Amino acid sequence: MSSERDDFPRPVKSAVALRAGYACSFPGCHQLTVGPSDEAPDAVACIGEAAHISAASSGPGARRYDPAMSAEERKSIANAIWLCANHARYIDRDEASYTTEVIRGWKRDHEGRIKAALASGGLLVTDQDESVISDMISLGPDIIAVGSLQGMQASKWSVHISHFVTGSINSLVSFGESFDSRSPGDRYLLLDSFGDGRVLAIAPSWARRGTGVDLAIDVLPRFTRTAAQDLGTDLRLDNGDITPAGDLISGVARVPQLVETVLGTRRGESASAPEFGSRLSEYYALYSGTPWLERLVKLEIVRMAAIPSFDPMLQMEYTQLQCVDRVLSAQILSEDLTNRRLPMHIALEVAGLGRWEHDIKVYVSEYPPAPPPIPPSISAVGL
Repeated sequence: MSSERDDFPRPVKSAVALRAGYACSFPGCHQLTVGPSDEAPDAVACIGEAAHISAASSGPGARRYDPAMSAEERKSIANAIWLCANHARYIDRDEASYTTEVIRGWKRDHEGRIKAALASGGLLVTDQDESVISDMISLGPDIIAVGSLQGMQASKWSVHISHFVTGSINSLVSFGESFDSRSPGDRYLLLDSFGDGRVLAIAPSWARRGTGVDLAIDVLPRFTRTAAQDLGTDLRLDNGDITPAGDLISGVARVPQLVETVLGTRRGESASAPEFGSRLSEYYALYSGTPWLERLVKLEIVRMAAIPSFDPMLQMEYTQLQCVDRVLSAQILSEDLTNRRLPMHIALEVAGLGRWEHDIKVYVSEYPPAPPPIPPSISAVGL
């Protein structure tokens, strides 16, 4: 078998995008993938792509490769489906679930909806059991999904998951079964569009609805934040290093440094406080170059703003971002690192200040972390 890729010609890419109405064909997504760009008056931004149903080659990692197909068949429109960039990568994670037959069914159904929309005056008709997708949702550290908040009634929240980004139904079962033994810092619900989250009171209950999952969640009261004016004193840092003069900062002046420090500390790096820090370095290593990165980073900032961690040394709980009430946005200005720092613009609601915006540069450490060096007195052979 040849590993040479049979890529789609430009006319095939254009045709499959047009047949999909430039909307993602993944069930429940329907995300528009083309629109204006700010680069020029006539520039266009596209976040969609023509994905191969049967792999373009037999190379490493190829999914659903069919050796019986000819090169012409592999690069024909019959083997193409239009997906947003997220789902084009997502379907290659699980060949057993996303078979060629399943994906061809998605394409057929989606193109049928587009055809019906044109006949009905251009309104996209979706299945009744599909929720409007407006949110990224995190349920503990292992489950990240796309879905929507359906409602709130005091401490009872209802959430619909359309599909999983990380995790699965099995992860949901495992989360419920291990709930009582988990750290409170890992028992949470985060909502991207809400910019906030809550610790769960009990394990969530769930039921399938259509192709998605409905969750019934009991949450604990919102954790109290500290007013920015009341933030304690810390040494002023310059690119992560203590300034030669040993300047001190506190209160409102400390907010940017607090955000940079917490985000730039890899979670688990501190042996004395294993829950402290963020997963930003992990997300950067795994998702840079994809549209997922910015939304995952925002979810992580939400976690550190809303979910308290227990400090075994201080014997107390606190939210790592202490004064942040809500996360409004987190924009990555460039994925290119300078001195291993990621430039971002964040907008937050800060206790005592209200809306607060700032440019920050967050340290991105090596991931996975390098193993500790072998002490000079121990040879590798002798281990």
